[in-house]
Amino acid sequence: MTVKKSMVNFVESLDMKIRSEIIYRHVVLGESTRTIEEIVLGKRKNGWESWNVLQVYGYDSSTKGILYGDNSKNIQKEILKEIENIDINDLHEEIRNVDLEDIKIPFSEFTKNDGKNVLKIGKLRIGQAKWRKKLLENYDNKCALCNITDTDLLVASHIKPWSNSNQKEKIDLSNGIILCVLHDKLFDKGKISISDSYNVLFTKVLDFNKNGIDTDLKFSIPSENIPDKKYLKEHRKANKF
Repeated sequence: MTVKKSMVNFVESLDMKIRSEIIYRHVVLGESTRTIEEIVLGKRKNGWESWNVLQVYGYDSSTKGILYGDNSKNIQKEILKEIENIDINDLHEEIRNVDLEDIKIPFSEFTKNDGKNVLKIGKLRIGQAKWRKKLLENYDNKCALCNITDTDLLVASHIKPWSNSNQKEKIDLSNGIILCVLHDKLFDKGKISISDSYNVLFTKVLDFNKNGIDTDLKFSIPSENIPDKKYLKEHRKANKF
């Protein structure tokens, strides 16, 4: 799911207490987006507005009712306190299709919050817009394995997965590669990997030719922030290369 700027704008128009109430009813009471919308916003619609709030703050169907049965308002106060300190312009589960010019946040230095999963319940990624922008510059806005330069088709891909990385590793530019959507998916699914000599490795469990996938690939080594071999080793180990 890609968070669009229009979604962020809409959520910003809502009072913080309304946002926290929507999140609370989703994760604690397990209510549907339609029910939430009717109760909190006083509307009987399709649930689109409450759904947008949940998407922007990193919640999906897997988080619905995970705290079911606990009606403590302390949880709602905790949610409110946390989201009050978050710039939602920097909340994107997947940055790939977001127009970077529309994200009104500074891209100078990383802060102490970058790389954190901020909400205890949600899955928010702080600092990823900055990380992606810096990584794109590092690879000259081009896929490291092919000639694609359209940023809508480029992904800032972690070598060591976000979920397995500590805060420092999540924003380490040497833990990232710019790949097009195809090569990102192949890399993410462990169909390809990179050797310590920066040669492209191919899994034996996929017939690349049969699937029309070019195997004449050469990794374009960036001038700085070269992928760290410790991350490449972890990727190969995790995917049995």
